Amino acid sequence: DQDDGTMAADHHPDNFVLAGDHFIRNVYEAIRSSDEVWRSTLFLIVWDEHGGIFDHVSPPTLPYGDSFRSAVGFNFDRLGVRVGAIVVSPYVTPSVSHALFEHASVPATVTQQFIGPPDKHARYLREQHAPTLQQLLIDMSPRMERPDFGRQPRRSEWGHERVIPASLSESHPPDRLTFGPTRPASSLQIQHVRDVHQLLASRKPRLARALDPHGLTTQREVAQFMRTALAALHPELEGRDS
Repeated sequence: DQDDGTMAADHHPDNFVLAGDHFIRNVYEAIRSSDEVWRSTLFLIVWDEHGGIFDHVSPPTLPYGDSFRSAVGFNFDRLGVRVGAIVVSPYVTPSVSHALFEHASVPATVTQQFIGPPDKHARYLREQHAPTLQQLLIDMSPRMERPDFGRQPRRSEWGHERVIPASLSESHPPDRLTFGPTRPASSLQIQHVRDVHQLLASRKPRLARALDPHGLTTQREVAQFMRTALAALHPELEGRDS
């Protein structure tokens, strides 16, 4: 499940989308259940990438840029393809905004709210020039009506036992694919394991010899490997939520 790494709630393929929706719904319900919290919260739902879907709008270039350079030739001098974003707040008018925002708008908004104008207080040019989300907060008094989406479906009603990712159904159709502890790890996850093990071998060779990545086949085994490896590579993060 979401606690032991066998049902990720991140909307990444080939994880179950409803698990991510369930997580978002839980956060929303926690906010809307309290008048005080509702009045003082801006709930931002945003994705870090577009998911590979074609977009006819070309990413715009930037008239400004930081000094970051990439080894593969990308110099961070333009935006990426468009991604979805949902702003939930009692101070937002129900509508669709066509304003151009970028991921740097998130720290810019935090800077504006708690420190001061980003063009004076932000550390990087991208954040200094990014439009803040405060332009969406135009209602002077909070709207206290909160959409009620009704009863959440129980996990037994999700139907995830009937879902077969295309990557598996084409070549190795399972009799019954579940999203529990024995769910097969994806090829991308196995590649992540190999990359982390290679890094571990260069920094913690003794532990790397004890952790054999070749026998990992399930989501739970991958999650346990990653926790052990990352705890060794970054002990300062031990005990924090990832």
